[in-house]
Amino acid sequence: MQAHSYLMHLGFFDFIHIDEGRLIGEAKGSARYLPITHLARPPVDLDTEGITAWYDAILEVSRSLAAVVAGSGDDSEELRTYAYCMREIIRNVFEHAQVDECFISGQRWANGEVEIAIIDEGVGLTATLMPDSELPDDEQAIRMAVRPGVSRTGLLLKDEPNTYGNSGFGLFVLTELAANFGWFVFGSGSAQMTGQKHVRRVDSTSFQGTYFGLRLTVVPHSFSSVLDDIIQCGEKEAGISGVSRRASGMSRMS
Repeated sequence: MQAHSYLMHLGFFDFIHIDEGRLIGEAKGSARYLPITHLARPPVDLDTEGITAWYDAILEVSRSLAAVVAGSGDDSEELRTYAYCMREIIRNVFEHAQVDECFISGQRWANGEVEIAIIDEGVGLTATLMPDSELPDDEQAIRMAVRPGVSRTGLLLKDEPNTYGNSGFGLFVLTELAANFGWFVFGSGSAQMTGQKHVRRVDSTSFQGTYFGLRLTVVPHSFSSVLDDIIQCGEKEAGISGVSRRASGMSRMS
């Protein structure tokens, strides 16, 4: 019953179209949790305001949401880590899923562990990464998505140097970060991947869009250093695989 009441309060039943509990957006949250929150595509006109304004809007909302699970909006390793995770997941949705909205939730537990989850009802990974495949394979798509340098979406606008480009490192960094400091779950279509340490397991599931969740049991002492190490390893791995892409400036920004 306790779990049922918690889900009612968060707006979970409204999300799955059951008339019970609070509506999405009604729960105000607290210093420890972020209830299920609706996020709309940033209302930025790329032609008139530019791509910098687009990403500034995502940065602003990500930092605001991260401050809730970090317990403070003051600069800290916790805030930097959570803001980066939220930013990369959110921009991944609006650059790939072909939707104008998504839903995000977060929780900081009494033991200091933090969970973040985001979900969209877009086209899914296979349609994004393998649009020309006659035999789309969700498991193959999800394995591809977490490899460094793999992406089917280019820049929203021409941008040199590559500050905001979609370099295919966002999900790679997220999964490596979560697996090394906790665990993650990532699903789309008929496939779901879970990861912890060096283990990656793919199971069957069924969901039209895409979802990503992570639980960080500890926070890096120096997030910037960890981020640099992950990207350096990713670029090396991508090069060995014959992929010449390097992580964008946004993916490097902590």
